[in-house]
Amino acid sequence: MLTCREVTTLASDFLDGDLSLFRRMRVRFHLARCSGCAEFLAGLRVADQRADRLRQSMVRPEPELLDRLKSSVSAGLSEEKAWSVGPRSDLEASNEPLIEGVDEPSDERVRRIFEDIRQKEGFVPNLFRAYAHQPDVLEYNWQREKSLMYGGVLGEAFKSAIVVVVSADNGCGYCVHHHQVALQSAGFSQDEFTALLSNPEGSRFTGREKALLALVRQANRDPHEPADALLARVRAEGATDAEIIEAMSVMELYSSWNKFLDVMRIPLETDVS
Repeated sequence: MLTCREVTTLASDFLDGDLSLFRRMRVRFHLARCSGCAEFLAGLRVADQRADRLRQSMVRPEPELLDRLKSSVSAGLSEEKAWSVGPRSDLEASNEPLIEGVDEPSDERVRRIFEDIRQKEGFVPNLFRAYAHQPDVLEYNWQREKSLMYGGVLGEAFKSAIVVVVSADNGCGYCVHHHQVALQSAGFSQDEFTALLSNPEGSRFTGREKALLALVRQANRDPHEPADALLARVRAEGATDAEIIEAMSVMELYSSWNKFLDVMRIPLETDVS
């Protein structure tokens, strides 16, 4: 998760549309949780709008003057924000996790599960380190991850695509980042990943897989919306009931993890590229 300092540094580029899609998502995730930064961006947006109106009203625009005006207003807003939130430790703590993960488990059962996770994933994600405070919950969630993502009837890359689309819709940067890495390892280029986020229907997958993506995306975003037409499409594309259940189960698992990760503010691992 980005810090408040990083968000205010990126503010102008964010408003100008000069950030990458993934970085824009990370800024949006932060703004959804930090009222101070949201107010700062709102103030900066007003300053931009005023500068634009001034530019339109000038007979002979002077870009240097407008740039100085924008910089001055931005600096003033930064000072005001620093003054207003500086004494409030609760806002400063908005980037801190609400629960610390277990680094060196004393419980033998947890150590065995961690070793199994390392063998499959190469490291123990902070998600599972947080769950390790309750070994039954850790084991339950790891077994679901292992059976769904490393077994089953659907391809691993396609299931990572489900995770990315669902997690992006839910605003969970942690899961998006992890499965972006998985897709890149499977041969996805950055352009293909960006296309998947912006238009899953235009991705490299088969017609059957695109139909499954549409189904799980609607189920995640609006589970009360009738799915009859989407199910008919999925079956017309040749998907089996086993594939439908597996795709829906991946959506269900990661939708719940999205909520847990964001509510508990579980941080992304610093050593995950």
